[in-house]
Amino acid sequence: MVYSIIKHAGLKPPTFFWQEIYDRVCVAMGKDLKALLPEWIIDILFCWRTRANCFFCFNQRLYEWIGLLEHYPELFWRAEALEHLGSEFCWNGKGKSLNDIAARKDEIKANLVKSIIKTIEKSKFETSEDDKAFIDILAVTSCGLVCGK
Repeated sequence: MVYSIIKHAGLKPPTFFWQEIYDRVCVAMGKDLKALLPEWIIDILFCWRTRANCFFCFNQRLYEWIGLLEHYPELFWRAEALEHLGSEFCWNGKGKSLNDIAARKDEIKANLVKSIIKTIEKSKFETSEDDKAFIDILAVTSCGLVCGK
């Protein structure tokens, strides 16, 4: 209900929708998910970024770095350059430099697609009105609308 009020008031923040991932999941599942899932769940599942703050946030997930690389490569490579300012510094911990993450781009995106499919299948959420059951299964830590971290 809150999501609906925010949207109708014109206050919905950016969703960072990732069309490529959405298309890949739809093809794999053989259905158009926008016809089956509420908009707010689509926004959560298919965002390439869950926080609207710094482009070099320490809390970013691997797929968020790949989303940044694909949508704003200049910011990704700027963050990667910052890794070289300190000794053995990496945003994601030792041995996980942004250069290494960029090299694993296809693998990380494939894992994201599998994860989304598994979440949808596990939830058995299609046209049900029971959004709470879906949220419990999804175990959302950030709604995709605000930072929260």
